[in-house]
Amino acid sequence: MLNSERLKILFVKNNKQRFQIIEDRIRAVQGHSFYINPEKLFRKLELSDEEPPPLKLVHGTYLRCLESIMKNGLNKMDRQYIHFTTSTDLSKVVSGFRSNSEVLIIVDFAKATEKGHTFYLANNNVVLTEGPIEPELLQIKYLK
Repeated sequence: MLNSERLKILFVKNNKQRFQIIEDRIRAVQGHSFYINPEKLFRKLELSDEEPPPLKLVHGTYLRCLESIMKNGLNKMDRQYIHFTTSTDLSKVVSGFRSNSEVLIIVDFAKATEKGHTFYLANNNVVLTEGPIEPELLQIKYLK
């Protein structure tokens, strides 16, 4: 039988940390199916923060998507946000992009915020933005 204790164990053991329990409610850490003001859910990242934000944000994707991204920019597509991690070391990434990504797209946080982009940090250390991010702000690193 599924009870609150068993649910808590499932959440703790989930390596992507996609869910959170607040009091007696379960919520998605990011990727909600309806709009919620991000400032109520996440920590807004700013250059002036006491704890400095990551300088490089990393988004994983596939070769088949690269031409469109370099033409139109990085978009959230059908999601609420574009998801980033802060490491190009795939072995250290818990959540933020798929492990079978073929290309990493790296965004300079300072340049993107100067252009007016806003970034948020979710509880599972995934960095989120609504985008789109212009092609000139994107740096490519091929994995395969």
